[in-house]
Amino acid sequence: MAHWTHVCFDKDGTLMDVHSYWAHTCELRAGYVRRRLSLTREIEQALVEAMGINSSSRRIRAGGPVGYQPREVVVRTVVNCLSDYGVSIDTDTMAGWFREVDGQQQAADDFVVNSLPGAREYVAHLCAAGVSVSVFTSDRKENATRILERLGMAAWVTTVVGGGCVRCPKPDPEGFLAACTSVGISPEFSAYVSDTVLDLRMARAGHAGATIGVTTGLDSRADLAGFADRVCDRLDELIGEA
Repeated sequence: MAHWTHVCFDKDGTLMDVHSYWAHTCELRAGYVRRRLSLTREIEQALVEAMGINSSSRRIRAGGPVGYQPREVVVRTVVNCLSDYGVSIDTDTMAGWFREVDGQQQAADDFVVNSLPGAREYVAHLCAAGVSVSVFTSDRKENATRILERLGMAAWVTTVVGGGCVRCPKPDPEGFLAACTSVGISPEFSAYVSDTVLDLRMARAGHAGATIGVTTGLDSRADLAGFADRVCDRLDELIGEA
């Protein structure tokens, strides 16, 4: 595996804690929808649950959709949840409200960002070794860029591809291939690193030279092992391998 010259990372659950980030963001989204539609607190809480957050633990439930599926799926889930309560709204409007929440978070720097053990050390190691580093995430590029700054990794990441940068979301490999093109390194000399099976399947569809699973996010070691060339419990275990 020493032939990697480019490593592309997922963001959530790979470079930063996925649960605290999305619990906070989903709560902001649900609160915004409640205020726009003058809904009850009960419906607001139902929206948080529908997006995939366990209210008591503030952790992502298996399958999400948040954390697992692209934004479009989360938007439709919110619309469908509102329909169950007799509230009708179209997906385009809801997608626009999601973007408004994005803008508010960016303006206020209102993100819950907790780094994962070993992530910063591994990215720094890659940069020092001359390996190109990129990020392909389903989150918005603007959010991801701000978060990388908060993590102290922005200077080491050459390219960020977000969900809004691609026509076909994960598990289509369009974003991974775009990252490879941007850094000028073909997929077969690129590794993709993620905490989910869906992402690893995406990387294999894009003919990544290596797929690496990390157990710091959503899927288990046993699940990741079926789609990863290597599974680690923290990213700095990989130092010396690329």
